[in-house]
Amino acid sequence: MNNRIKTLVGGLVLAAMATAVYVVLPGGSTVNHVAYGAALVGIVAMVLSTLVLGRDRAALPQDAVFPLTAWGYLAANLFLSALALVLVEGSYWAMPWPVFIVAHTLLLGTYALRFLALAAGKEHIDRVGEVAGAKVTDWRLLLADLEALKDRLPTGLPERERAARELQAVYEAFRYSDPISKPPTADLDDRLKVEVAVLGALVPTGGVDEITVACGKLLQRLKDRNTRVKALK
Repeated sequence: MNNRIKTLVGGLVLAAMATAVYVVLPGGSTVNHVAYGAALVGIVAMVLSTLVLGRDRAALPQDAVFPLTAWGYLAANLFLSALALVLVEGSYWAMPWPVFIVAHTLLLGTYALRFLALAAGKEHIDRVGEVAGAKVTDWRLLLADLEALKDRLPTGLPERERAARELQAVYEAFRYSDPISKPPTADLDDRLKVEVAVLGALVPTGGVDEITVACGKLLQRLKDRNTRVKALK
């Protein structure tokens, strides 16, 4: 039984229990009606939030919090209704039904505001995550280009091993650099991409000294970029 079916079955069981309590309680007062309606609202909120965000994306904290909040609302909802019913049915307090409606409205409003705040936070986190994911992907593609450069060195190139070591040093420097940069360093990231492309064009035809100089410039540019990234953290 998958999570969606479990959620639907659980919601139906809770609704059946609420209906049974509503039917069994004598009197049929307005407080009873309000308690029953509020319970159904809480159950529906729990089921919908779990179905929408409780399957694949619930592993993400910003998504898993929605079903948890809905469960919290349902628990508070049922507690408030049970307390009111005990007071009314036990003749401890003849609670006016408008007071009960206001109490449930305030409870629903409080959790609704919390849902809105969580939704705004989730939107921001998702947007930041998408930007970060794009930057990581770009950096990995850059690493793939650098890793392939050693295989493009001409077989008969004098001091080929030295050129390969220079290229490996550049690759390792990029590999251990932070791929997530800030907007102020975007121009440096663009320059790095250009210089990697220039190095890629130089490797098949250039000499060892030219490759060494290009690698040195690229490493210095990367060092400047990393220094700024750390300063902006």
